Amino acid sequence: MAAVPRLLAVVLGVVTAAALSACDAGSSTPAAGTGQTATPSASPTGDTKSQALCSALANAVNATTAWQLDPPTPASRVVAGVRVPACEGTSDAGTLLTAAYLPTAGGLDGSQLLSSLCQAVVGATPTADARSCAAPRQGQVEQGTQVRRADVATGDAGVLVLSFGSNRPEYVERAVRDLAAVGESLARDPLLTRVLGQS
Repeated sequence: MAAVPRLLAVVLGVVTAAALSACDAGSSTPAAGTGQTATPSASPTGDTKSQALCSALANAVNATTAWQLDPPTPASRVVAGVRVPACEGTSDAGTLLTAAYLPTAGGLDGSQLLSSLCQAVVGATPTADARSCAAPRQGQVEQGTQVRRADVATGDAGVLVLSFGSNRPEYVERAVRDLAAVGESLARDPLLTRVLGQS
């Protein structure tokens, strides 16, 4: 079971570096508020999976929320030898959305990885049959509060970890519900699942 501690170290390192903090990939910053689906071009630090994650993230945001974000920036992280797709979208008033995809490994299935991530990163304890977790859970949060979420992807091949924060009142008011809609959309996106599941 040596793979389990190693995977947990990977999980914590990756999420700290990629999912819950700004991705440091080089990015251009087109004007916010275009409302168009973004399809990121290749980035020096972003691979195909990161680009697919950003494209799916932009589509999910546009389809399920009123957020107006700059096109998300793809990035990649290599932690303990594992390449992990990551992505970031920003806007004005301190608005920041990040996402990362952590594949299952070392004999852990999607629900086991979700449980570890929920407790260590999201700060929530999921039920035994949960497919997601979020914190805080109340419908409205204060400005500047970071809402975190994790969702098991279709096929249980990995877990998507998202974080959102903003100082815009209209975003904050629905932050928990909107991030849930984005997470659920990504988790059930079959094309994204296929791309992320490729070895």
